[in-house]
Amino acid sequence: MDIRGSIVASRYNEGQVVLEVENFSPSPNSRYNRAYVLVVPTAQIIGADGQTISLSELGQGQNVSVLLRGGGRGNFVGIGVARKLWVENDF
Repeated sequence: MDIRGSIVASRYNEGQVVLEVENFSPSPNSRYNRAYVLVVPTAQIIGADGQTISLSELGQGQNVSVLLRGGGRGNFVGIGVARKLWVENDF
């Protein structure tokens, strides 16, 4: 996973959403401590039950794991385009 954490903010603009995801606890499963993730309509979004969900079902406070196209850019703070996003139960 490139980032595994909680959605702390989301911004909508012209059919695209940018999520700010923060990793609140150090995890070997997360490449970044914080990431700004562009979620385009072609991104695959999987709910906690394993079914595909829509972008409108994502909200602040949800726990997510995100796989970025090309791994994203950055060191502690990442930026990239979501390829696949999973909503998770509490970590």
